[in-house]
Amino acid sequence: MEFNEYLHSKKIDSDAFRKANSSQWNEWKAIFDQMHPKSFTAQKLFLINPLRHAFPYEAPVEVKEKKVGPQKPVMKPKPKEKEEEEKQGSVAKPKMKPKPVMKAKPKIQVKPKVQSKPGSEESTGESKPKFKPKPVIKKRPKTD
Repeated sequence: MEFNEYLHSKKIDSDAFRKANSSQWNEWKAIFDQMHPKSFTAQKLFLINPLRHAFPYEAPVEVKEKKVGPQKPVMKPKPKEKEEEEKQGSVAKPKMKPKPVMKAKPKIQVKPKVQSKPGSEESTGESKPKFKPKPVIKKRPKTD
């Protein structure tokens, strides 16, 4: 990237800047040629914005020609007299809409609760665990 392109990317008019401050423009160009554009931006960040206001760059605006192609046909509205005759001449029948078919919901079977026997574990308050704990495996100490 050249210095002029860089200034245009920062919206600064390079020619106006060179005419007004030729020494500063030359100094900045020499610095810009030695480093990456991002590093230059980081170094001169607070100096670029005042230059942007002092020497604004207006990119040339390209005027695009509009293509004239075939236009879509425009539908003409019916005359009101014909619409009224159509309404009076024929009786409008209401359209029958089909009724939606509803599927029957499947019945959920509920199992009846079985009462516990007086001698069972549930009555004593003790119950079986619902899961088995994993066995703990201890590592052996290393022996040399």
